[in-house]
Amino acid sequence: MWRANTGTKSNLLNLTFMKTPAYITITKTLRTILVVLLALIPAVRAMADWQLNGPVTPPGIGGTYWSLALGTSYPPLPCVPLLFAEGSVYEIVGSPGNYAYDDTGNPDHTQSERMTTESEGGGSGGDDPQPMIDYSTNLWISLDTHTNESDGTTYFFTIHNCQTGSVYELISCTNVVAPMDTNHWISEFVGLANSTNLSAYVPMGGKKDYNFFRAHLWTDFNYGVPTNGQIFIQSLTNNIYPVVNGVTNHLMPFCSNWFVLNPRPTNLYTINLGYDASDGGMTNSIINTNPPQQVIRFAGFSKTITNICISSNYITGFSVAGWPALQSVDAWHCISNLNVDVKNCPELRRTCFEAIQGVSTYGITNVLDYSGCPHIAEIRAADNRFPNVIVTNGAGPEVWHLCIHDNNQVTQLPADFNFSVYPSLRELWVWDNQFSKPLALSNANSTNLASVEIFNNRFPSADFTGQTNIDHILIDGNAPLTNLIVSGCTKLKQLDASGDGLSTASVDLILSDLDAMGIFDDGANNPFVKLGSGTNATPSLDGMRRVSNLLNKGWDVTIHLPPAGTPNISAVAVPNISSNTATITWTTDIASDSTVYYGTSYSGNSASYVSFTDPASVTSHSVTLTGLTAATNYYFFVRSTSGAYTGTSGDYQFTTRGGPGIYFVNTSSTIKMEVTVTGSPTITWLWGDGSATVGGSQATHTFSSNTTSYVVINPPTSLLAFGVQCQTTYDTLLSSVNGLTNYPNLRGLYLYLTALGDVSLAGCTNLTYAAMAGCTNASTNTIDAWFNDLALAQTNIAHITGNFSKCGDPTASFFCPAKTSYASTNSQSVLTNKGWTLYLLP
Repeated sequence: MWRANTGTKSNLLNLTFMKTPAYITITKTLRTILVVLLALIPAVRAMADWQLNGPVTPPGIGGTYWSLALGTSYPPLPCVPLLFAEGSVYEIVGSPGNYAYDDTGNPDHTQSERMTTESEGGGSGGDDPQPMIDYSTNLWISLDTHTNESDGTTYFFTIHNCQTGSVYELISCTNVVAPMDTNHWISEFVGLANSTNLSAYVPMGGKKDYNFFRAHLWTDFNYGVPTNGQIFIQSLTNNIYPVVNGVTNHLMPFCSNWFVLNPRPTNLYTINLGYDASDGGMTNSIINTNPPQQVIRFAGFSKTITNICISSNYITGFSVAGWPALQSVDAWHCISNLNVDVKNCPELRRTCFEAIQGVSTYGITNVLDYSGCPHIAEIRAADNRFPNVIVTNGAGPEVWHLCIHDNNQVTQLPADFNFSVYPSLRELWVWDNQFSKPLALSNANSTNLASVEIFNNRFPSADFTGQTNIDHILIDGNAPLTNLIVSGCTKLKQLDASGDGLSTASVDLILSDLDAMGIFDDGANNPFVKLGSGTNATPSLDGMRRVSNLLNKGWDVTIHLPPAGTPNISAVAVPNISSNTATITWTTDIASDSTVYYGTSYSGNSASYVSFTDPASVTSHSVTLTGLTAATNYYFFVRSTSGAYTGTSGDYQFTTRGGPGIYFVNTSSTIKMEVTVTGSPTITWLWGDGSATVGGSQATHTFSSNTTSYVVINPPTSLLAFGVQCQTTYDTLLSSVNGLTNYPNLRGLYLYLTALGDVSLAGCTNLTYAAMAGCTNASTNTIDAWFNDLALAQTNIAHITGNFSKCGDPTASFFCPAKTSYASTNSQSVLTNKGWTLYLLP
């Protein structure tokens, strides 16, 4: 694409020094005018006054026009304004084809003014104003043509009388007599002359209706950078290999160590001058990696470029302000980058200006201002030295990643930085700063927060209420922090608040909230909570219950430990349960008393429970509770006191025996059971060994012998199906199942490959699916009874609605062993007519 082409005319530039200027002016109302401009000659010879005739109607293209703005003699400036509608044009007597434009006293052409030869330099006789063009020292410019393009009119010039190998610049101004300084004149084009004529182009865009143009030798961007789409790169090397629009190019300098990328004939969209994907990138970013090209300056303006990668280079400044198409900037580890300007980039999504971590002498020093960037989403700017980050004029609502940690001059960032202006925030990484304003990032401020890493600051409080997506909060090292709220953070797995100043009430609430979320260690999520060190308080006894609960769930818990001499409770069990009694046992490491707190509803407040205390000082504890209600779930915890110190257990449950349920007898040591329910009923699995599992539609249990277990669903109308978990071999084995009629809405029964011998379907009115194949111990009489009992139960049902099945089976299907007799033939026909499909399997 952009390749050097030595010896031929190209768009690549070389650096030289120049002196002589040339001028031209154009108007948008007359877009096809050719102007020849005279360069100043160092020693302009004195000219006599000359006569003017008019005003006259100018001939348009073909005439040569002279400015009278600065004097009355031979044109004092080699700038010739052309045919502005509001001015007057005079013919120069004795010089056919030469005209003077009346801009005297009105050089910015804001109003029209007539001129007389007496007052404005007219006279009798004198030398004709011949164009004093010296082709060895002087430049002149011609306006060749123009095109109406998508961004407005583009003018195409030729700079004449160039020196081959020199670099020339077009600059413009709206006032012909404006001083030649950067406050009035701006750069429009820079190009390398490969012959005596240099083609130049200037997109007018939003410029005024008229401009004066001057050509001169280029030395540096003293008049700013061209806005015509040219991109200039200065490097420490004489060969660079930018990846442009996805294609690697070999560029050679147009002068010294300057290179240029031109937007013609192909628009520029992506530029990669250094990128190794160290800090990621947007999905539409440049995926090609590219070594850094030792860039020290980057200049230009583009209406088409969307992505720039300039990481690990040596730029000291970076300005892309106002670039309309720019979406992503990666300037990672640009250790010399001191100033950046990204304001008013309406499509900007991502910037990465991260410097070197831990090095205080690197990084941006000016304000990082995203004003006018409404779509900015990723702000990656760690390890810098900027005094503030500004999001105004539409910026802020789409920011999801804010990374400004380790701002080395920490006292510069505002202590009261407002994080609530980022409603889409997902990742907040601002550690190692000095932020000291209360942090409010509840669900009301931001609904997507997932990662918070804000350690080593000075936040006095932090509220993350209702952040249901948050995974971890690292807020350690905030000594003033006395209150931290994580209520409703249902996915929070890692919390580090060590080294803070949390009160007992705050510590207890944090532990309670984490416990209530019910997150277990699954071997991959590594849940932990750290509330030790600093001035964090020790949890209360109820808080210690939560600590035990979290430990039982596999959490790593760090707290200020209770004092020495506090009993340590372990091995809590309920070995004996009846319909109205339960025996609870535990052990302690030191002799202490025995207290059980229990109730039928859960409470985090121990005062809400009934308690029973045995004052005997022992290490093996056993307390029997009496007067309990049958088939009722109880919550409990235990405490033991030795002297002034009390230890507490976590929370446990048991369910008393009795009441309606489905009873089953296991013949395999491990069984895997399952129920299907509607709504949110209480599910209690009561195992034959005295233990219980509260909650969960699936339950697995291992026994040392064959026992009778049962499951209770409350309310009973919630149960839709009962059986074992899906299996393809004889894994879960049962001998009998009873009590199905306790659940009137039972629709499905899955007892496949259980070797079952005893179960009754009498009264199963709503049953629409039964997988009983593999019940190898069922006799022919038992299987006949299945069909006869079911047909009788569904006497009043004309046609079943087959709305339930399991493990991939079809609905309205009945699978059973093919051990039937004539005794059930009629019932099988009845069931088939009601919509059942019978599968009699070997």
